[in-house]
Amino acid sequence: TWHRITASVDEEKVKGLSDAEIHLFLMDKIHEQLSYIINGNDEYIENEKILAYERKNSKIIMIVHYTLLEDITR
Repeated sequence: TWHRITASVDEEKVKGLSDAEIHLFLMDKIHEQLSYIINGNDEYIENEKILAYERKNSKIIMIVHYTLLEDITR
């Protein structure tokens, strides 16, 4: 089962950063949320892929799909 997680940041807060730095910043936010979901145990994440990375309404949004190991072994 694929799950979806989203992170966003106001463009003003990351003004002056490169696209790569913004990408890493948002991935860090995604991983913070994932770490909370999986209780800090990274081995539970089976797959992870970026579904969307876009600028919308002065925000930069990243959407990531992921599967958990327990979903696969059930």
